[in-house]
Amino acid sequence: GVMYTSGRGCEQNDRLAFEWFEKAAASGSGSAAFNVSTRYEVGKGVKQDERKAVEYLHTAAHLRNAEAQFVLGMKYKDGKGVKCSDEEEAFRWFSAAAQSGHEKAQLWCAVCYDDGISTVQDYSKALYWYKKVAEQHGSVAALAQFNIA
Repeated sequence: GVMYTSGRGCEQNDRLAFEWFEKAAASGSGSAAFNVSTRYEVGKGVKQDERKAVEYLHTAAHLRNAEAQFVLGMKYKDGKGVKCSDEEEAFRWFSAAAQSGHEKAQLWCAVCYDDGISTVQDYSKALYWYKKVAEQHGSVAALAQFNIA
């Protein structure tokens, strides 16, 4: 799928890329399932289908793909592509992604603990997650450092 996406060693072909990602997802690849999800969401190589996009996003998240877990958390937070907004489900997926080192998910966990969103307010846990993000030195780290100060 990656080769057909980029056109490395072959002619770039979104449809074939989708087919190979779908085969890999069926074999248990969380990364491939996430790729299938994003392709369904935007209609790249396949007809756009929000329902299937979320279905594959769930599959990828259950296969411990941290980016899928984070994106699924955002969908539940915003109520987009899911039945309704569900902050508890969002926090559950943010926590899973954060445990895998996903920087933005770690920041959301910090915010949830800091503000008591879908969990008991716990400043020590908020500080723990803010520090984890701050240690990564990315653009999100600056926001975490601001919240620590």
